Amino acid sequence: MRVTLKLSLTVGYELNGTNKNELFYCLRKIGDLAVGDGLMTGDTEAEVERWEYTVDEVMLGKEKIYD
Repeated sequence: MRVTLKLSLTVGYELNGTNKNELFYCLRKIGDLAVGDGLMTGDTEAEVERWEYTVDEVMLGKEKIYD
C-alpha cells in the first residue's frame, strides 16, 4: 500500500544581517539531510519512493515576515 504525507514547516527569522537566500538554502537542505540520514522512515520497513519540497517567502497581510 502507498501513501503520501505532507510536512509543513514555517520559520520566522530575525536576519541580523544574514542574507535571506542563505536561509532559503538552509531550509532546502533539511529535505536532503532527512532522506540521507533516514529521518523520513526511522526504524521502520518503509521506503521513501518520491519526495519534493518548496521553500517560499511567506507574506502576512501586506507585509513581508522579513526584509
